[in-house]
Order: sequence, then structure tokens, then C-alpha cells
Amino acid sequence: MRLSEVYTSVQGEGPNTGTLEQFIRFGGCNMRCPGWPCDTQYAIDPEFRDEWEKVSVTDVLADVQAYPKHVCITGGEPLIQKSDQMEALGYELLQRHYKIDLFTNGSRPMPNWVSSLEATIIMDWKLPGSGEAESFLEQRRLNLFRLGMKDAIKFVVMDEDDFRYAINIWNDIYAQMGQPPFQVYVGKVWDGKLDDQAIIDLLRRTRLPWKVNVQVHKYIWEPTLRGV
Repeated sequence: MRLSEVYTSVQGEGPNTGTLEQFIRFGGCNMRCPGWPCDTQYAIDPEFRDEWEKVSVTDVLADVQAYPKHVCITGGEPLIQKSDQMEALGYELLQRHYKIDLFTNGSRPMPNWVSSLEATIIMDWKLPGSGEAESFLEQRRLNLFRLGMKDAIKFVVMDEDDFRYAINIWNDIYAQMGQPPFQVYVGKVWDGKLDDQAIIDLLRRTRLPWKVNVQVHKYIWEPTLRGV
């Protein structure tokens, strides 16, 4: 596995916002989101490859501290790491009584431990503004059926066109599944054409049962600061 960094901070988005967690950030991603710069470019761009450490599951576990008992597995795209190693890492963390947040773009099959009640999955559903709306669609749709009420999908919108596209995705999901068994979050691209107030206004107008994702950590610290 390729490890970018391990640090402790507050979870800034998704169902566990505000929770103190240990972040395990893996290097590498199978999407580039050319529509806007990734907010963790150092974890996706091959030019940073020399900063990534080649590690085993044992190495990663050695970096995990006794407290807090909540771990966020993120990237990049963490699930492009070898699937057997990601399975082993998740199961070992659960056996050691850690809770897990897994942030993924949904492009790879989910590990089996996602069904645990102690694991929360946040799947970032890419929209046209990102340039990746058509990427890995079949796998992303399949992964929706692995999500439960503890889990979430996240729409990151650049403009109102993205918001309308997200509504279409929501309607498609509803047509296939009925009332989705997972939570839905929507938030702005940090340097996009909408701000948080505009997102809230759109939700009021559309009456959608979505939650606003505000990326709390970017309000606490400078948005490009690493390790926080």
C-alpha cells in the first residue's frame, strides 16, 4: 500500500462531523477531476509519489494510536490499494474496537467490512463539474446497494447545473430503490460558483431531504493546510 500521511484531527464532513479521528490517507487516485483542482492534490498526483511510503497492513496499524478510537480511511482513493490488504486493515481495526469512516469515490468494489455497524461509508458521487460524471458508473451504482442508514453519498456541486444533475441522479436512485436507505449530503466546491448560503437556498426551493456538507475543517484552518 502507498501511504501519504497519518494524523489526528476533527472529522470535517459527513455523518460523523465534529468527531475526533485518526486520518489514514493513502496515495493515488483513479480519477483526476479535471473540472477543478483536488483539495488533496498531494495524495493523487504522481508527482508526489516520492512522498508516499510503501507500507504493509502491519506498518499502518503501528501508526494508529490508542486514542481516538475512530479512524478515517481516505485518499486519494483508498480502495485502489490491494483489496486483500484493505480487507485485512479494516477487519483488524474493527477487531481492535475502532470505528471507521471510509471516504471513497465508489469506483471500486467495497470491502466486506463495510456492513459492520461500526463502519460509516461516505461515497463522493461525481458530477459534471468535476469532469468525472461518467467515470465508473456501473460500479458506483452497484455500490449504492452496499450502503445503509449509517452511510452516505455526497454531492459536491460547482454550480446550479451540477445541482440539477444531482437531482436527476437522486430521482434515478429513487426509481430503482424507492426511498434510499442512506443519507445524502450536498456541498459546494471550495472555489466554485456557489457558496453555502446558495446551497441552502436551493434546498429550500427544491424541498429535498438532503443535508448540507460544509467541510468544517476548512473553516477552522486555512483550506490548503495539510495534516489537519
